[in-house]
Order: sequence, then C-alpha cells, then structure tokens
Amino acid sequence: MQEEIPMSPYSKRRGIRFRSREHADWFRISVSVLAGATLWYWTDTRPEYPNGPYFGFAVGWLLHSGTAILAAIATRFDGRKEDGFFSVDCIWFNGLLAAFYSAALMAASRGWF
Repeated sequence: MQEEIPMSPYSKRRGIRFRSREHADWFRISVSVLAGATLWYWTDTRPEYPNGPYFGFAVGWLLHSGTAILAAIATRFDGRKEDGFFSVDCIWFNGLLAAFYSAALMAASRGWF
C-alpha cells in the first residue's frame, strides 16, 4: 500500500486551494447559503408574507457579518494571531459577503431585481 504524499503549495494541481479544511467547509456553506437565499428570493411569492423573500438575504448578512466581527476580535483586529480557524482572509471574505448581502437587500427592497 502506497502512502499518500501531501501536496506542496507549489504543486501543479489546478483549482482553489484553502489553508485548512475548515476554510473549505466555510466556503461551501457560504456558496450554499447564497444559492439558497437567491432561490428563495426568486421563488417565494406568497402574498401573505410580503417580506418573506428578503429573509434569506438577511440570514446571509447576519451569518457573514457576525463571522467577520468574530474573526476581527479573534485576530485582535490586526491579523497578528492566525490560528487554523480565523485569519485576516476570513475577515475580508466574510466582510465582502456581508457587504454583498447588504447590497442585495437594498436592491431587492427597491425592486431593482
């Protein structure tokens, strides 16, 4: 039985590389929440719940803005402490997604899409 050799960061393998398995899992969760919120917005047409479609975008905003704040606190706001879970990249990624969800909520509430 041949042992598996760990991949070097300089390998020729193509695709997205993550620092840890947790970051890859969080990316998959983020994409799933974004897809779910978008589908919910476009398919929820119940007249008795006029604000129902915005709920998915609000959940995404809460999820990512809260994680960005936690990551900023865990890294002491300057990125000096980078453990396997939170990093400066985590602050940027979640902050950008929180900004995207804010823009999506604003655009949806004004009927832009």
